Amino acid sequence: KAGTLTFMIGGEEGAVKDATAFIEPMARNIIPTGGATTGQAAKICNNLMLFINLASTAEGAVLADRLGLDKQVFWDIASVSSGDSWALRTWYPVPGVVETAASNNGFAPTFTTELANKDIGLALAAARDTDTPLEIGEHVQQLFQRLIDDGQGGKDCSMIIKLVDGSL
Repeated sequence: KAGTLTFMIGGEEGAVKDATAFIEPMARNIIPTGGATTGQAAKICNNLMLFINLASTAEGAVLADRLGLDKQVFWDIASVSSGDSWALRTWYPVPGVVETAASNNGFAPTFTTELANKDIGLALAAARDTDTPLEIGEHVQQLFQRLIDDGQGGKDCSMIIKLVDGSL
């Protein structure tokens, strides 16, 4: 609705051009990626990085809190220094810091844990097919699976913080 999505499109040049007309109303960015399936490859690699960033953001946030840092002060520091990421700026899992974050809305989904688990699973399958070790990705997938096993698959994937802080 906001027209802010990024689309990664693989395929023959003419097909990509034709598809672009339908995608433009939803997109801020449309990036041709090359041949067929390269758009999917770009998506799963990008989302793998997102979910790993989200897990590290949750861990940093919980540790900062337990070390006595104010949640807003820590976010202010991380968002302008080496801890910065899209996950930090958009999905920060601590309520009361990032207005648009699901953590402010009982983890109502913006991107469900089930979808995150599916996407990271696709990346792990591709990694197995290419003999690429993704040890961190495997760990994050296990965390998402724990949320699903606990009945939280329909909640926002940023609920991963509940595993880090021990409240789930």
